Amino acid sequence: MGRCLQSVLEQSFSDFEVIVVDDGSTDHTWGIAADYAARDARIRVLRQENQGQGAARNAGMDLAQGEYLLFIDGDDAILPGMLASLYTAAKRFDNVQLVFCNTKVVNEKGERIGCFSERFPENTLLSVQERKDLILMAPGPVSKLYQRRWFIDLAIRFPGGVWYEDLRTTVKLAARLERAVYVPEEWYCYYQRTGSTMHNQRLWKNREIMEAFDDLMGYFNQRKEFAFELEYLALYHLYLAASVRVVRIDPASPLLTELKSYMHNYFPSYADNPYLNRLDSKERMVFTLLEHKAYRTLHFLYWFSDRRKERL
Repeated sequence: MGRCLQSVLEQSFSDFEVIVVDDGSTDHTWGIAADYAARDARIRVLRQENQGQGAARNAGMDLAQGEYLLFIDGDDAILPGMLASLYTAAKRFDNVQLVFCNTKVVNEKGERIGCFSERFPENTLLSVQERKDLILMAPGPVSKLYQRRWFIDLAIRFPGGVWYEDLRTTVKLAARLERAVYVPEEWYCYYQRTGSTMHNQRLWKNREIMEAFDDLMGYFNQRKEFAFELEYLALYHLYLAASVRVVRIDPASPLLTELKSYMHNYFPSYADNPYLNRLDSKERMVFTLLEHKAYRTLHFLYWFSDRRKERL
């Protein structure tokens, strides 16, 4: 939390408010946040019983008064020019609803180990009417500057008490975008850590991604124009990403069969999706191995890669 708040206070842009939502933490989050709030009047701290990330984001959004919203997870950080860059992009055009950038993946030492990069025209207005693939952008709400009034008027809220609450929310928002701008810099720093939603060691959490797609299919039921995009989202996040998380832990888990069956039942033509060319060579290899149910081979490849990284 200290690293996160310090990165916000070191921004070159200074006209902002900070709302820290302590969602029933059992560590030192409250004390750290209260200490920062005592030293900087721009910081407010809300403490609530644990209700999950979605409820925490909603609580912060309800208290916000600014023109724009930026969500930051307490374990992450942002680089000093992020607010200035995204705010400048928002003001370059009228009534921009979203400005989004890339995310740098770093380890606990702060070393860059990867990135989440988007694939859109830079520094120009984008709309989902012209670019339906906008709903394929990274589903996390971080690395994004939302126009607060637009977000509120859509009446789309983060669900509380569930996993994959971001996926259930940001995809719906993206489907309503009329004025968005992509800034290509890696301004957001995602600290890869054990125990996060993406890297958890609890197999059952990965089952909830099917519930998340049940939610999305219900929302998009009357919006057939996004059929290919929703199918690719399921292929990438449910079939590839969730299966990899499971296979790394237990290649014999029956959950792997459940995930594959879900794809065959609800997206039977996924292997012919027009967005498959977005997969890089590694993702294509994983896709092929999953299609052939080569789970133990995939498990070994990840095990070998992890051991190799440890020796470096």
